[in-house]
Amino acid sequence: MNTKSRDGKLWIAMPPNPAWLKRIRSVEGRQWHGIQRWSIPAEEGPIQQFIKLFKEIGVDVQVEIY
Repeated sequence: MNTKSRDGKLWIAMPPNPAWLKRIRSVEGRQWHGIQRWSIPAEEGPIQQFIKLFKEIGVDVQVEIY
């Protein structure tokens, strides 16, 4: 799973794992963008929720400045 922050959103790329899909769908403000890409608001609440749901999974965070 890879994550990137831009445009006020945390972008998430992940394979279509059914357990992961169930988790990401429960994150407040999440959006599906197709081709294994999701976004969540880059705000404390949704990010903390994401971290809690995926803490045992290796997450590669990539920070890019545009």
